[in-house]
Amino acid sequence: MGDKNTVFEKQLSAMGELAKFDITGNVDHLEEAHYLAHRSGMDGDEKTSLLNEPRLSEWYEDGFRDRLTDHAIGMMEGNNRESDLTVNAEPGQAYVGRIVDAGNRWHVDQTVILCGVEILVRHRREDLSSTAAGLINIGNTVRIFYPNAEMGIVEEVRGLETAHR
Repeated sequence: MGDKNTVFEKQLSAMGELAKFDITGNVDHLEEAHYLAHRSGMDGDEKTSLLNEPRLSEWYEDGFRDRLTDHAIGMMEGNNRESDLTVNAEPGQAYVGRIVDAGNRWHVDQTVILCGVEILVRHRREDLSSTAAGLINIGNTVRIFYPNAEMGIVEEVRGLETAHR
């Protein structure tokens, strides 16, 4: 299963693999269902109703807790590489840069170069959406555009684009 699948496709596949296990008893299907649900939590994907089945829900939550643990360890190790200047994302703006913190339930931080200075842009997690799963992960370079308030559209950036606002 590739990372280019949508959140819906990933979680639908997890549900399908669990159903295959329940029917056939083939442990390979159980392992794949576990991997997909856990990965969805680790990627910070929104939990859809497809994961309401108790096993899938538990595996998703385990993945999300692992994500939060990774975030806490990163904060202790490197003080999260925060810039001296932090700004909140604004409507009508587009931000291109690398995600440096995505483990928090409430916000996502992205480094952006503005007038030659690295700043940290803070995005409210609940405002962000994307059709591709796993984009909002530490180390990914993304473009986040706000066509209006409380609506940040996340897109993958390819190549060596410079981070700017």
